[in-house]
Amino acid sequence: GLAELYGSRFLLRTRVEVMSIGRGGLRKTEAVAAVGDARRSTAPFTLLVRQELDAGVEHARAKAKDEYVSGFAAVIDASGTYARENANGLGAGGMPALGEKELETSYKNMQDQQQQR
Repeated sequence: GLAELYGSRFLLRTRVEVMSIGRGGLRKTEAVAAVGDARRSTAPFTLLVRQELDAGVEHARAKAKDEYVSGFAAVIDASGTYARENANGLGAGGMPALGEKELETSYKNMQDQQQQR
């Protein structure tokens, strides 16, 4: 897994919204690989994150802390894979995996039944 690959440099946070991602202090138009500049590919990622402070509080966004975290060689964005209407499918290239739509329909039906109780 990732922990074995990256050891103590591996960081996983939950209840965090990534507000912005930068790389090496470079602007989007700086160090573009397509024009032969390789600085971006080796620069560490810096993230601006919003940490939810109390999951049980209504209006949790108002009770959140913003901070920069940096020094990452890679960032995995898993925001589009769970509980989102516009999520990518779990199959190749973001397509739905075989049986994924049927499972999603069954899950929604179970949620509806639980709400009706």
